[in-house]
Amino acid sequence: MRAVAAGKIRRENGSELVAWRDEITRRALLQAGGDWTPINGPVQVAACLTVPWPARMPFAGFCDSVEPVGERPARLAPSGTPDGDKLLRAVQDALSPRKTSRFHLLSDDARVIDSQVTKTFAAPEHTHPWALDTPGLVLRVSILGADVEPMPGSVLSEPGPMPEPARRLHESLACQRR
Repeated sequence: MRAVAAGKIRRENGSELVAWRDEITRRALLQAGGDWTPINGPVQVAACLTVPWPARMPFAGFCDSVEPVGERPARLAPSGTPDGDKLLRAVQDALSPRKTSRFHLLSDDARVIDSQVTKTFAAPEHTHPWALDTPGLVLRVSILGADVEPMPGSVLSEPGPMPEPARRLHESLACQRR
């Protein structure tokens, strides 16, 4: 969203955002299958966004007690832009695209009643166990009340390995890109 003249707000739909939403929709379709019926009930979303290192970042003072890895601090959280809530909104919009006949994981993104989002840099400097080795998204959508493990929190110490089901899925998708 961005403000324009006379206090009006306009939704931002840049080509990169549209392409990213399309990729999320495509990957959701691959996982759900072609005979998927959009979820029309309350869901919870857990999203871990692995973001790229910024071209410039002031590291001084952030990690005085952490041993550096090469040129970078070992565990520096991506506390700059874009905001996690804006990234999550784009993810949710991709799961239920408006004004299109494309694949819908959800009947409406208003069905998301509980969400959790985290940003991390890529492994091995990551601060979250769901981090990928390249920028991307690990997303879990579950029906409210489903028996799923809660999303772990971010840490500045070693966050541990990616859970096995997420690791297998990531590896299978990496093979599809080749």
